[in-house]
Amino acid sequence: MIKKLKGGNDLYVTDDEKYLVCSNTRNSVYVHDLNTFKTVFQTKTVSNVAYYAISPDGKTLAAKNTSGEIALINMETGEEILRNKMKKSEGYPLTFTRDGKYVLDFDWDGRTMLLGFDNTCKVLDDTLREEMGESVGYLQYDRFENTVYKLVVGGYVSLDTAYISPAVKNIRYKKLCTLIDRFPDRVVGLSICREKIYYFTHERDFMVVCDKEFKELERIPLPPVVKDRQNYFQRAWVSPEEKYVCFKMVEPYTLIYDLKTMELVKALKYDFVCDFTMIENDTRFILGTWEGAYVGSIEDLKK
Repeated sequence: MIKKLKGGNDLYVTDDEKYLVCSNTRNSVYVHDLNTFKTVFQTKTVSNVAYYAISPDGKTLAAKNTSGEIALINMETGEEILRNKMKKSEGYPLTFTRDGKYVLDFDWDGRTMLLGFDNTCKVLDDTLREEMGESVGYLQYDRFENTVYKLVVGGYVSLDTAYISPAVKNIRYKKLCTLIDRFPDRVVGLSICREKIYYFTHERDFMVVCDKEFKELERIPLPPVVKDRQNYFQRAWVSPEEKYVCFKMVEPYTLIYDLKTMELVKALKYDFVCDFTMIENDTRFILGTWEGAYVGSIEDLKK
């Protein structure tokens, strides 16, 4: 049985997989217990909320909107601790540092920033050179390794490049490898999973599999229905434990495949799908849409 929960949109699951955080399209954030499906906390916060995270001690919620503004909320009292406009740029999902003392934030201008509980915003990395034509395609956190990837579109004298840093308050990126005409402007799905990294583009009929240093390991052909209708293939996600892959097709279809066999598990019919993940060793799935979050068992889908 698939359960519908309030919110949806971008999905955030705590590391212990006990709680799901999602939002509506305005200013409400919901924290749901994934075992009981009860809403254990909800709040109204920054308008046009886009991303969120919970501190390691479970006491603080961070919420970020489409303008880059971040609010920190005390989940025990419901009171807002602070609100900071950061650098007023739209960005990527944020995360707390492992000690819970700071928020690491990433924006579309290539900045990696640190927000403290004293309401100070510090730019940790802003190394792109506009005169060289460089720009960032992705800044993405790897929760399994507690690292951050920075994928840079090369300028006039350099190729695309992957960088990495530990996700700490004194972040320092080092070069991993050169990405020759691969990243990141054409990518429609980047999944950083437990062991490997997967990405997809519209131009190719396969997914690329890399190790955690972005060295290519293999190429997996896309299923015929996806490959033959690539104009309708909009997004893709590989599950955290690398057992399934989900393709968002033209509305309202979303296709879940077994990653090893590439056999179709289920075609789901939901409008406005925007995120997908799995929990409990890839035995339960969560689908985020504009109209709600849907949670179900993969075994039920196979019946």
